[in-house]
Amino acid sequence: MLNKIRKCGFSETGISFPERALNVHSAVTRCGYCRETSMKYSFDGLMRGKAEFAIWQFTLAGHGMLEYDGALQDVGPGQAMLLHIPHSHRYFLPRDSESWDFVYFCFNGRELLRILREIEHMNGPVLEHGEDSSVLKQAELIFMKATRREIPDIFSASSLAYDFAMNLARETCPHHGKGEARPEFLKKISDYCMENMDSDISVDTLAEIAGYSRYHFSRIFKKHMGAPPAEFVNNLRLKQAILLLQTERLSIKEISERCGFRNISYFCQAFKREFGMSPGKFKSGN
Repeated sequence: MLNKIRKCGFSETGISFPERALNVHSAVTRCGYCRETSMKYSFDGLMRGKAEFAIWQFTLAGHGMLEYDGALQDVGPGQAMLLHIPHSHRYFLPRDSESWDFVYFCFNGRELLRILREIEHMNGPVLEHGEDSSVLKQAELIFMKATRREIPDIFSASSLAYDFAMNLARETCPHHGKGEARPEFLKKISDYCMENMDSDISVDTLAEIAGYSRYHFSRIFKKHMGAPPAEFVNNLRLKQAILLLQTERLSIKEISERCGFRNISYFCQAFKREFGMSPGKFKSGN
């Protein structure tokens, strides 16, 4: 498993380009093959800056520990963590592990992060990959190209990253590729929510757009999106709040209103529950 990477030895490679002809929406930015042996090895998902990115980290030997949503999960050989930053989580080398060997990749780009967040939301942060995994084959391809400096431009980095995400989606969401098509109304729902982010969005309205009764719509929506409609809308509002905090000079009240939270206290509570800190603390740079 990932034998070509093992033969290369431990290394880390940044993937960056001085100029971009256009703003791509998927890219791989860093990869590495590491062995951690120190109890000081610990990463907090809320203490890594405000820039949004995703991490896929696959264990080759030893094991690590992930603290996520208040629960501890062991991450051993054949398992990968899929995480987004910023988010309230922590992964570290536990005391009962002598070492943790892993391969990791960092990704950014708006569309790619949307896809990876959805995969994480549907499957949880710990994924299983078998010996014949297409994800591992793509990971090895990216790693070898990066190590050999064979990724010539941002377009190549974008294509490699998107292929990785599609392989990951195919493996972790198999129902999408076995005759059970994703309902067309889901895109309409997503577009409507983004266009009306600052307004009240009721489940009844979304059901009407989809052309179903509220009950039938809610059942189909949760089956395909992994969460009830109301929870999906709330999560979408919080993600938009993160984006505004990162890119706009707005007050917390203005961001709350733009994201459809009429009560600023509720917004602050919901934000802290999701990301582990208040909007004000996040805005000030942790």
